[in-house]
Amino acid sequence: MSENNEVLVFLKKHNAIVYGHFLYTSGKHGEVYINKDAIYIKPKVVSELCLKMSMMVKDIDFEVVCAPTIGGVILSQWIAYHSSNLKNTEILSVFSEEVNGRRVLKRGYDKVVENKKILVVDDILTTGSSIKKVINAVRDCKGIVQGSVCLVNRGQVKAKDIDSPFLTSLLSIDFKSYEPEECPLCKRNIPINTDLGKGKKLQNL
Repeated sequence: MSENNEVLVFLKKHNAIVYGHFLYTSGKHGEVYINKDAIYIKPKVVSELCLKMSMMVKDIDFEVVCAPTIGGVILSQWIAYHSSNLKNTEILSVFSEEVNGRRVLKRGYDKVVENKKILVVDDILTTGSSIKKVINAVRDCKGIVQGSVCLVNRGQVKAKDIDSPFLTSLLSIDFKSYEPEECPLCKRNIPINTDLGKGKKLQNL
């Protein structure tokens, strides 16, 4: 079994792959949702995944790991922890927050990343727009982006799409997504899941 398939089986085992009709952060629809919260409640599982991710980037020179709130923070912490052990040096972990549609480094983190070599981390990539905002935030603070790593790349996002020197992922898989007006699930009148994804927002419209 390939490592890609092993990770997929692992995520399914921990109920992190859910099927239905979902609204993604990008605004697109799809029938597969990666429920990262199903694994985020299990520190041992997250640690195991992040060790694998850390091994993938162990030859990259970086001093700080930066991720977006909220879920990415957990990955950032564990990857910094495992990378510190693998490199036998202290790797720091910071996060970026969303302010008016942009990502910014607050709490003094802007000074932490200034002139430092940064690894950018995110959990799920669909279009790459979220991680690109983090990369921009790091560069706004004069941080040096060395590369990016994600848990799952489900949108065939490439390094050039997010303006990163390189991009790697623990699991790369093409789960199809659709614009709302082209969504076959909508055409079949299958209701959008309001418990997972961004479907809950539709209830408030």
